[in-house]
Amino acid sequence: MGDLTAKNMAVGGQEIYIEGNLLVEEILCGSYNHGETIVRLMWRRAN
Repeated sequence: MGDLTAKNMAVGGQEIYIEGNLLVEEILCGSYNHGETIVRLMWRRAN
């Protein structure tokens, strides 16, 4: 558990728990009708 940094992130229906920060450089795509993403500290896009 900790920070997650990704260029792109695609998910579908999973439960995702990030204890630290989430940094996505380009695209975060989530699809499906259930699941959730929890980021404990900060969720932001790269500059």
